[in-house]
Amino acid sequence: MAMAAPSSQPTGPNSPQTFLTETQDEAFGAPFEDLFSEDVGELEALVAGVTQTTQSTLLLKKRKEMREVDDALDFMKEEFRKRMDAVTERQIEFEKRKKEMKESVLKTEQKAREGYMDKEKEQRSALNEFVIDSKKLEERLHLLLRYQSYLESVIAPGSNDNDFEDIGEVLSRYQTLLTANRDLQNHQSRGESDFDTERNNNAQMLERAQNDILVNNSIIHERQKANETLKKETSTLSSENENAANLQRSMKTEHGQVVMSIKNLHSRCAMSLPPGKSAPQIEADEKNSELAYLTEGLEYVGSRVNDLRAIADGYQKYKRKKAEDLAEKAADKAAEAELAEM
Repeated sequence: MAMAAPSSQPTGPNSPQTFLTETQDEAFGAPFEDLFSEDVGELEALVAGVTQTTQSTLLLKKRKEMREVDDALDFMKEEFRKRMDAVTERQIEFEKRKKEMKESVLKTEQKAREGYMDKEKEQRSALNEFVIDSKKLEERLHLLLRYQSYLESVIAPGSNDNDFEDIGEVLSRYQTLLTANRDLQNHQSRGESDFDTERNNNAQMLERAQNDILVNNSIIHERQKANETLKKETSTLSSENENAANLQRSMKTEHGQVVMSIKNLHSRCAMSLPPGKSAPQIEADEKNSELAYLTEGLEYVGSRVNDLRAIADGYQKYKRKKAEDLAEKAADKAAEAELAEM
């Protein structure tokens, strides 16, 4: 509500702006009740509604409640900011850890897969070469056995085609072939042993990688649960913050209504003053606080209402006295008339 400004009005005997303390008969040309009964009734109703409780006590209580709500709101805002910062830091750390674990798992799997494939390829290549060499040696042995009878016939006495001087050369040739065969068998055994060792190492590495993946998945699940819990707490804090803000707005609205009611009463009292007089202004400044100037306005309204009541009582007394004077004059005239008739 805006505070109404006093307007200029005519100053005749029938105007409500006539100076209220005048005693001339012209000032009361109209019924006094018509001049002030409406204003007095409205002022009494407004004052009765506002002054049901002590205005200064009500304002102090409102200011105290507003300070408590402001303090609680600031505290909740600070707690909410701290928790949001913690949530953000944990989220960043969680994402970083998750990314590192994924990269580590991928690198481990890739290395294990590449190592296993390379070892397997090398082992298969070596095994194939070994098999090829073995087949070649077996073919060569069969080929040599085929010539065994021929060699025996060659070294036999009476042979015409004996190219060996003695049997030692044939045995030396045999020992050479036997040594080569043993070397090939040892090589095959070592290859199989190396193959089994590498296969076991690859299996162990793969098992460790799978265990690491399971552990990391468990950690990720726990971090996700913690993240969900933090989200719920954040939602609860947001709701509490919104409720506090709504309460603060409601209290500010009530405070504004009280202030406007006091200003409206002060304005109505100022409008009831006669020309040439004005009510003291009630505005907040650096020296006076809001409570001080509102209390001052209420005191002025109460003083003005008491003045109006005093004026109304005086007017009633004046009417009664005037009626008694008129009655006395009428009695005197009647007495004079009776004397004149006698």
